[in-house]
Amino acid sequence: MNIYLFFNGNCHEVFEFYRSVFGGDFAFVTTFREGPDGMDVAEDELDNVMHISFPLGSGFLMGSDVPAAFRPPPVVGDNFSISLEPSSVEEMEEQFAKLSDGGNVTTPLEKQFWGAYHGSCTDKFGISWQFNYSLQE
Repeated sequence: MNIYLFFNGNCHEVFEFYRSVFGGDFAFVTTFREGPDGMDVAEDELDNVMHISFPLGSGFLMGSDVPAAFRPPPVVGDNFSISLEPSSVEEMEEQFAKLSDGGNVTTPLEKQFWGAYHGSCTDKFGISWQFNYSLQE
């Protein structure tokens, strides 16, 4: 289980701060400019962080800036998601169905450009969840 944090354009600054506190290096960093064509991201947001991953303890602290076209801006205190990596697609689909029942599917489970089956939802208690299963061998 990992924690995913959302920001309004200062994600890189935040993660540089965490790196100064905990030491180490980022496992992965990419901007929206490096993403696939066709993403609905404004020119002034293309250099914002699309995904960053920082090893912390036995897991990862991950983050992203949220482009204005994607959803309302994150609100501090409500700008996180619990990220799970189930052991199979079947397990993922079962857990996703149970967590989203009575809640809201934010992103349906589907294959993504980064080589994973991914989806997100908010459960009936308002907690945000992300699921990611790597399809790469």
